[in-house]
Amino acid sequence: MKNEIELKKSNVRIHKEKYISILKNVASSHQKASDSSGNHIRNFNSLGFIADFSNKDDYASSINMVRDEAEDLVHSQKELNTEIKRYNNYISTFPNNIMACLFKFKKEKFIDEMNLDNSLEIGDL
Repeated sequence: MKNEIELKKSNVRIHKEKYISILKNVASSHQKASDSSGNHIRNFNSLGFIADFSNKDDYASSINMVRDEAEDLVHSQKELNTEIKRYNNYISTFPNNIMACLFKFKKEKFIDEMNLDNSLEIGDL
């Protein structure tokens, strides 16, 4: 059960890293979309797609990428919280609580928006 929690935490870290990377790349592409003279330029960003924010389709595509990854992040958080709830219930019920006390198992903390936002580093989870 503890291994499942670590696996789910790893999944949240991966989605969080991808989400932050996409946000940074979209923001960077948006800033570079206009040169100093105000002319629109096309920009290859590190995700491998060409962002041309004068083109509404590229802008919509970028917004969709951000939204999709945000949904994946929320989904992985929910999966982690479900596993944490299952684990916490398991070590809290009799007779498992006796073994948990002997081996000093501790309840896991849930992941929510507030403590996810507070952990800016990927490894903080």
